[in-house]
Amino acid sequence: MNLGKKIGAILGRATIWALAGALFGGLFFGLHEVFGMLGGARWLMLTLAVALAGAVTSAFFGAMQVALLGTMVGVLVGIVYLMIGLEPARPLFLIAAAMGAGLVVGSFYSGRSAIRARPLGQTVSGLLAGLVAGPTLYLLAAFLGFSGKPMLLAAVAVALVGVLYLLASRWILALCSEWMSAKMSGPVVAGLVATAVATSMWLIGGSITGGAQLPEVAIAERLFPITQGLIGGALGGAFGGAVMEILGIDRSDYHL
Repeated sequence: MNLGKKIGAILGRATIWALAGALFGGLFFGLHEVFGMLGGARWLMLTLAVALAGAVTSAFFGAMQVALLGTMVGVLVGIVYLMIGLEPARPLFLIAAAMGAGLVVGSFYSGRSAIRARPLGQTVSGLLAGLVAGPTLYLLAAFLGFSGKPMLLAAVAVALVGVLYLLASRWILALCSEWMSAKMSGPVVAGLVATAVATSMWLIGGSITGGAQLPEVAIAERLFPITQGLIGGALGGAFGGAVMEILGIDRSDYHL
């Protein structure tokens, strides 16, 4: 490969991973905001946000069809929830409704496409990577002093989840039997994606309409960390994608 083609390949890989990183970063901080309203230990809320963002990102870039199905369900549930205004300050009912609807609708996704893509394995790989990366990110941020810097948090989170995903997916995908992929992939993946999308819509919609009941915090101040997370995730993803292309790690090697 000549220099021009190599540079083009590096830029192409960096762009793909920048998109994945932007999706992860935006979801990460949106979910972190929602989980923070539920209370609980800070490290646990951070870990839950990283894990679910990793699962959704893995689903989108490993099994697009079922991820889009979950997205549509999440959008519909989020719109209905905002319209009827059920317990606007507590999204627990929204989370349960989105998960339940995703499980039902996702049950219609099965067959050869599910066996070939193995969306459950892709999503579980991202989920486990996030569960490990969350506490690690919390300790690193506390030790190095960047807990209050969303852009840097997102960039480091993308790097940690990306590396752990590469390691986990190799054996998790091998463990997913054809029966498990065909019967469980659709419901579980659609449920997780629908939950993430619906809660993100609740956060943004609540900020605009006042449904989140936080009048002392301006809309821009609530959404600014999400914007920074999106940018930081994109930068971290682009750097990781470029490094993998330089090292010669092929697309088929990491199942993305």
